[in-house]
Amino acid sequence: LTALAIALFFPLLGSVRVPAVLHARQEFRVYPNVAAEIRSIDVVPGMKVKTGDVLVRLQSDQLDLDTRMAEQRRALLQTRLTMASQDALLKADIRVIERELASVERELDGLAEKRLECEVVSELDGVVVDLDTRLRSGQQVATGSLMFIVRAIDTHALTGFVHEVDVG
Repeated sequence: LTALAIALFFPLLGSVRVPAVLHARQEFRVYPNVAAEIRSIDVVPGMKVKTGDVLVRLQSDQLDLDTRMAEQRRALLQTRLTMASQDALLKADIRVIERELASVERELDGLAEKRLECEVVSELDGVVVDLDTRLRSGQQVATGSLMFIVRAIDTHALTGFVHEVDVG
């Protein structure tokens, strides 16, 4: 019992080598949310950015086409609604047309949100790293392809790797 008390108060001196990696605690990985063409890349490797800074501007021909088609469907439905309200034989169709029109409006709202995502902004203060140097204006990028990373510069973590025989 005395030996245990002594060991608790006077631990044996020794050392353990622990390889470690210093890394950013936060990072923002930049991926396009839609297949698109790069209009501009507004950052370079090593550039410091702030939350809200525009990093990349994209343009999606498919998104533009889907928006035009939905706007044409909306215009057609609005015309049909006007005609149905003036024609006694078509009055029964008003509710169906109104539901279709509401659906097209929701579709247009979703497309507008996707269009906003074509202007990629930083979600944190940090520095641009791992920028794919092959990226150029006019180039097509696929949904989910990593373009670069923004790493926070003021929050770091140290991760050590201790072998299990050295623990305990």
